[in-house]
Amino acid sequence: MNEQNNKSKKHTLKIGSFSIVISLVVLAVVIAANLLVSSLPAWLIRPDTTKGGLFTISDTTKEIAAALDTDVTLYHITQPDNANVTVQEILQRYADMSTHIKVVEIDPVAKPTFISEYTSAEQIAENSIIAVSDKRSTIIDGNALYMYKLPGDDINYYSRSEYEYYYQMFAYQGKQLSAEEYFFGENELTRALDYVTTEELPVLYVVGGHGELQLTETFASAVADENVEMRDLTLLAGETQGVPEDAAAIIINVPQTDITEEELTILKTYLNAGGNILLTTFFQFCTADTVPNIASLAEYMGLTATADVVLEGDNTKYYQSPSIIIPTLTEQGLGSNLPSTNISTYMANAHPITNTQSNENVTTVPLMTTSDTAYLSAEAEKEDKATASFTLAWEATLKDGGKLIWFSSPYLFSDNFIQSNSQILAAALQQIGEKPNAVSLVGKAVPTSTLDVSQGDITTWFIVMVVAVPLIFLITGFVVWFLRRRR
Repeated sequence: MNEQNNKSKKHTLKIGSFSIVISLVVLAVVIAANLLVSSLPAWLIRPDTTKGGLFTISDTTKEIAAALDTDVTLYHITQPDNANVTVQEILQRYADMSTHIKVVEIDPVAKPTFISEYTSAEQIAENSIIAVSDKRSTIIDGNALYMYKLPGDDINYYSRSEYEYYYQMFAYQGKQLSAEEYFFGENELTRALDYVTTEELPVLYVVGGHGELQLTETFASAVADENVEMRDLTLLAGETQGVPEDAAAIIINVPQTDITEEELTILKTYLNAGGNILLTTFFQFCTADTVPNIASLAEYMGLTATADVVLEGDNTKYYQSPSIIIPTLTEQGLGSNLPSTNISTYMANAHPITNTQSNENVTTVPLMTTSDTAYLSAEAEKEDKATASFTLAWEATLKDGGKLIWFSSPYLFSDNFIQSNSQILAAALQQIGEKPNAVSLVGKAVPTSTLDVSQGDITTWFIVMVVAVPLIFLITGFVVWFLRRRR
């Protein structure tokens, strides 16, 4: 009888031991699987299900990240309890794209002197990001990560402070102001990556001395967003006559007096040597009658202008007024740098530019055209208007030389339209500024209702699922085995 009991206990012990081994194996598999899943890229384990693709990374950013050969650290400046979940998520997706990108969260309270290594400011906004490489560093202001569109204004984005100002102004009048929120995290982070890893930043020289329209801070900011430095230039300034050697391009913005013969020679020499010119003009100052030397420069590049304003006859092709044209963008020239040519660009008070084909060494490409129902302002009062399709912008490239990009609207880069036309500016700077990529990206609408899960909650649930749940099964199995053994 005792022998039979001993055999039974040994059999039970074997079964119990086998159960423990199986439990341990299952536990190891579960832990390994959880660790494997947790190590996968964020885009794979947390696919972007937001309506506007809030966390979907653009091809432009992927190209820049893939080309990185310099290590970049993105310091997220935030107290743990105040961390913006959207910012954390986009940062993780950047880290997943390249082994050269590392994300580090810095608590400014725990490390109060950290930011002083990168700025003289005593403090920076919560959820700001400091991008650092061995070349240079830059700070992304946390307040710049979100922009707002106000009702009735489809053109401009407004900063948080501007939105708060208008909100209070409406509230004072007893009105309610709502705005659509846009996240510019990818725009700011990609710009920062490009800035801290580019060997030498391109320089855009702004030509003055001919009554040119002053470029505003908004324009300067848009250029800076492309990581292009902007400097003033006088072509005939003492001993430093001509275009500096470090110029990636020059811009002549709506000159209202003519350049001199000497300056014309300088600009032709610059073009022949591979230089690039960005020209914008006004219909009153664009032809040989008013600015003969500027017209001669254009003629040298195979182009000529008509001193009249183009009006659009197709009401789907203009904004508010027939003189504010929404042109059709071609996919040639700088159009090839655009993420899409199906964007709204505004050309106000533009004049026609025509290809003369006068220089066989020049290749010309139309950039912006009207519908075939457009007409000149001289025809506006006629019942039987002469309608046609006009070209409002051209790109002319010299064989073995540089290029001229000519826009016929004096307001293309004005404050009224610069935000809407920023992609055109970015594409133009990419075309003439020796940049492989344009880095200005469009903000993405923030869903009106989101579920925020803090990093603390994520860590807690990770511990629960990876450690606690398997341990519960292991302990339960052990208790069952132990009780069976005692029988």
